[in-house]
Amino acid sequence: QSPAGLNVPGRDARPPAAGFDSRQSGAWFESATSGQGFMLSVQPPRTDAPGTFFGGWFTYDAGTPNDATSQHWLTLAGETRADGQAGTLPVVIYRTLGGKLASVPTENSFAVGNGLISFTGCDKAVFSYQFLDALIVGAFRGRSGEIALTRLGNCVPP
Repeated sequence: QSPAGLNVPGRDARPPAAGFDSRQSGAWFESATSGQGFMLSVQPPRTDAPGTFFGGWFTYDAGTPNDATSQHWLTLAGETRADGQAGTLPVVIYRTLGGKLASVPTENSFAVGNGLISFTGCDKAVFSYQFLDALIVGAFRGRSGEIALTRLGNCVPP
């Protein structure tokens, strides 16, 4: 990020392509759900290779908003593709259980749903999600919805 608070892609960032832009990386939120949000990493595709997409989704149990004992980190993963729909990307939603900081990593990651993120610009996106109807999904079992997202910070012109 520049001193003026503008999001500036790193030196090795790929140029924008297929509706994806490295400047879309960063913190995203929905104002109606304060204290929750996404941290996204977007790498556009090239003509000879897909790009990457990874996201962390910090949220709370669906029943009690902002309950400190019901926090969840979910992860999102997918590939940006030059042959896909511009700026739209299907992702898999994962839930990881257990683990401990600075210790042996856990191997308890499970695919618990699917999502679709559609970037409508550098600072606006819509995330649609559908969780599986399975016990491993926990509090989000069978839930679906759509979240209108705004990127935190500014975007510089390409």
